[in-house]
Amino acid sequence: MKGKGGPVPIDFLFVDGHWLHPSKEITQVRGPSLTTGQSQQDLEKRVKDLEKQVHECGTELQDISLELAVGISEALEGLKQIAIGNPAVRIPESSSLDLMVRLKHMVNVAAQNLSEIVNLSHEFAMGLAEHFDVLDRVSKGDLTARVTGSSRVELLESLRRVTNQMVESVASEIAERKEAQQALQHARLELESRVEERTWALAKANQQLRREVEERRRAQEELVESEAKYSTLVEHSLTGIYIDQDEKIVYANDTFARIFGYAREELMGIAAWKLVHPEDRAFTREMRIRRLRGENVPSEYEARGLTKAGKTIWVRRSNTRVEYYGKPAILGNIVDITLQKNAQDELEKTNEDLRNFVHVVSHDLKTPIIAIQGYSARLSRLYRDALGEKGSSYVSQIARSARRMEHLVSDLLALSRVGRVPCQFATVSSADMVNRVAAALKPRLKEKGIRLVIGSGFPSLYCDSERIERVFENLVVNAIKFAGNSPEPVIEIGYEDRGDMHCFFVKDNGIGIASRYHSKIFEMFERLHPADEVEGSGLGLAIVKRIVESHGGTVWVDSKEGQGSTFYFTVPKAPEPPQSGS
Repeated sequence: MKGKGGPVPIDFLFVDGHWLHPSKEITQVRGPSLTTGQSQQDLEKRVKDLEKQVHECGTELQDISLELAVGISEALEGLKQIAIGNPAVRIPESSSLDLMVRLKHMVNVAAQNLSEIVNLSHEFAMGLAEHFDVLDRVSKGDLTARVTGSSRVELLESLRRVTNQMVESVASEIAERKEAQQALQHARLELESRVEERTWALAKANQQLRREVEERRRAQEELVESEAKYSTLVEHSLTGIYIDQDEKIVYANDTFARIFGYAREELMGIAAWKLVHPEDRAFTREMRIRRLRGENVPSEYEARGLTKAGKTIWVRRSNTRVEYYGKPAILGNIVDITLQKNAQDELEKTNEDLRNFVHVVSHDLKTPIIAIQGYSARLSRLYRDALGEKGSSYVSQIARSARRMEHLVSDLLALSRVGRVPCQFATVSSADMVNRVAAALKPRLKEKGIRLVIGSGFPSLYCDSERIERVFENLVVNAIKFAGNSPEPVIEIGYEDRGDMHCFFVKDNGIGIASRYHSKIFEMFERLHPADEVEGSGLGLAIVKRIVESHGGTVWVDSKEGQGSTFYFTVPKAPEPPQSGS
């Protein structure tokens, strides 16, 4: 074999399957021994075979040396790449030499191990960098910073858990400290606010206390002055003033004593019932008890009293419940109305006589009036030609006057009955009354071209049906008379619920009434138009007023001149119980 500089020395020879050093004697080579008797030819043959074997061994050694050189070169190149920091290098491990295969494998294993070391080092470095970044953010106040992800490096995983736990612990502690600080701040502010409020309240209370003390002092002075004035007023009052406690008179002024004919000293401690007429004692005692219990009873009433001499007098009492020396009592004042009562009795008797007179006169006048109407009708019918135009005019005037007189007498009789004959109360249908009135006045409405509108919801009434029906009739007749020249005259009858009162109305779109006449039209014989212009007696609305008031209701008108009129009247929803005093 030859090298780059010449022949490669051969230290070993391969002879008969064995490697021998040339310096060894040829006799050491195993094989058959040469004898002197062998021929030269056999020796030469053996030499040629040996040379041939040596040549083949040299070729084989040359191939092995080449393969070794290439493999070692690749191995050295791989190690060089590894040395310069390229752990990804890999060399092919194929070789006919087992030694070279193991060498290349060792280089590749070394590169792979180095690659893993580099990767782990990189991962460890990145992990440490993230840990330091999180710690830096936490140190700057970012308590939400956490180490994220996972790592193959157990140390990094442990470090991540420890770091996150530490940050969470620090964050929790800082949060608790902040909450504690905030709570402390809030408590301090609240305490300061309460102290300020309390200080202000105490200052205000002190100011209020001083003001109350001053007001109480002034009130005490005013009370003393007021008591003096009140005492003077009570002692010199024109009404009798007394205090009833435990059904005994414990105080009375001079006027009270004079009304009952006693000296003031005699009244002190006297039983209160002795000053009341026997027929009124039960009634006044019951009302006194109810007043002391705080029940709602009339504060003013009229009752009969009894003087020291036994004379019956009428007094108007005005009583109230008071505390007198720490105990309930009745403070009352009375006015002697005996003369007024006697005058009322006389006036009532006079009015009754007058009503009877009106009734008798009205009744007595009806017969001649009817006769006048009959004879004037016969004259007009039988003697029209003999009377002539002027005579017929006189007869017509007599007939018209007789009709007016008949209406006047009828209305006077109706008016006198309202005050003289008691109402006959019963529960009736107001709708039926309205329908009867509408049916009775239908011809007059048709003659005037008036449309009548009847509302709904009319209730049942507790009333004198004949008289309330007269109210509806008079109001509708009044509306017919004053319908005026409206192109479409309308009269409406309706109902409104007003709490404890039924309210009815009759509305028209006629000529209306000026406000200055709203109250006068309900007076007797009050007419806004001459009798020859508008029919009627002048008593229709007066009768309405008398009937409605006898039922405990009221009547009024809402109207403007030229804008129609609405007449309202009310009737209580239930009968009023008899009034009693206390």
